Amino acid sequence: MQDSCHIFLVLNGQEQVLTIPHEFTLSGTEVVLRKEGDRLVIEPIPSDSLLSLLSLLAGLQDIPDIFPDKVKGCGVVTALLGLIAPLDTSKALF
Repeated sequence: MQDSCHIFLVLNGQEQVLTIPHEFTLSGTEVVLRKEGDRLVIEPIPSDSLLSLLSLLAGLQDIPDIFPDKVKGCGVVTALLGLIAPLDTSKALF
């Protein structure tokens, strides 16, 4: 395998695009691109990495509030206590 090859950059709108030759194919579907001085470094992101998980989580929608309107503004503990039924200690548990 070659260590380097000459390729051309193509403009696509305001972005530069490069085609990675077959002999330089990377595994996976995502990469990290970073700049080191005048060099660009491209590294594959393993699908089981923390960065891949964070990328997946960033794409999820927000979870709506689970508390009813009447407890909004209360502290979290107060809100949770309001949702829990009181324990009837007069009945045996066993």
